[in-house]
Amino acid sequence: MLQSMGKFKTLLVVAIPLLLSVLCLPARAEGTTVILAPAPVVSGFRDFTAGRQLSDIRDYRFNTEYSAKHQDPFTNLEVIELVLLVQALQLGGVKGEIKIKSAPSFSILSKVEKGEALLGGVSIWRERTQSRAKSLWVSDPIIRQGEFQLGLYSCGRPMSIIDLSGLQQFRLSSHANWPMVTELLQSLEVADLSLSSDWNQIVKQSCSGASDLIAAPFTASADRPLQYLEKLLSPVPGVKLKVSGTRHFIISRLHPKGKRTYFSLQRGLRKLRVKGNIARALRQSGFLPQATANWTFLN
Repeated sequence: MLQSMGKFKTLLVVAIPLLLSVLCLPARAEGTTVILAPAPVVSGFRDFTAGRQLSDIRDYRFNTEYSAKHQDPFTNLEVIELVLLVQALQLGGVKGEIKIKSAPSFSILSKVEKGEALLGGVSIWRERTQSRAKSLWVSDPIIRQGEFQLGLYSCGRPMSIIDLSGLQQFRLSSHANWPMVTELLQSLEVADLSLSSDWNQIVKQSCSGASDLIAAPFTASADRPLQYLEKLLSPVPGVKLKVSGTRHFIISRLHPKGKRTYFSLQRGLRKLRVKGNIARALRQSGFLPQATANWTFLN
């Protein structure tokens, strides 16, 4: 009996400190949340947020210094999306460091789908996720139906178009990396359509006379001429194009942190939507400018 009591005391001497050490352990660290985004978007994001506390950003306008350095309106939209994504994750409860890493645009969807990456830093069209339901979580839309709009710009001289038949007389150029935009432009039956993944090339092509008009997202000065590459791009006043579809963030179902990150993102996006941050960001960045709110859709 005494021998058994001795063994019990020995067990307590070992077990109690061990138990206390477990109970006193700090809460499990969240670790790092890694977001993949194209290099130009990462560069724009860093410049936009430099010297600012990201969670406190309420003003989504691009300043003069930023605009002089980053002039691709497609990329600038994605920069604002990435800002909203990080804000939503923080607001939704994601702790620890959030790190933005560069990756080629074409590889991000594949990496997230395979579980090699947790989530993408820019939104994608809902249509691209429909065959991937088993591998992707899809967020609420960051750009809702009817919100993706394009303006028409001419190089130098202002032009006037009042209806679709008028637009169909012209040669059009635009960005090649946005499938729903391409689908829309191909359906318009314009005189000629040229696409490029290089915004500089698009502008040079139009200003050299190879195309008449550029289709691009609006900027903050949507109703005024836009200075780009020492060229003056004049908006076609009073008309715009509506791109069908919604855009969403994607999170991997196969990644260990996927489910937790998805629900955090959903909570954060809904809070941002209610607080008005998303609408303000799209308006202030120029994507949905107040100046074009009453312009007529050609399609």
